[in-house]
Amino acid sequence: MDKTGAIAGLIHRIMVSRSQAEVGLIVRSDLKRRGMGDFLLRRMLGRSATQGFKTLSASVLWENRAALRLAAKIGYIRQEVSSMRPLTTELMFELGRTKLKMIDPGCLTVGNLQGGSQH
Repeated sequence: MDKTGAIAGLIHRIMVSRSQAEVGLIVRSDLKRRGMGDFLLRRMLGRSATQGFKTLSASVLWENRAALRLAAKIGYIRQEVSSMRPLTTELMFELGRTKLKMIDPGCLTVGNLQGGSQH
């Protein structure tokens, strides 16, 4: 949430099986490129690992360069592009292999994230 209490970004996870889930992430457009997506994705990956999930997957539009950069920074396995969904890239995060530098949730405020800085 931002200083006014409005939602700044969100992430959700939908269980596919006991060990796999799909994840979706969105950050408010005026708050992009400040570390919010990085924070939310790392927290979800860390939490999912402690809850016994082995993989998280995501479908990303091929033109969403920011999401693809974030996935590359954290670590992912690119899946084959489906002919049914030619405009998306399928990403898979193997929770034992991703670069999960954990972030203290107490440091998350919009002000702390400006300029992409994190604790």
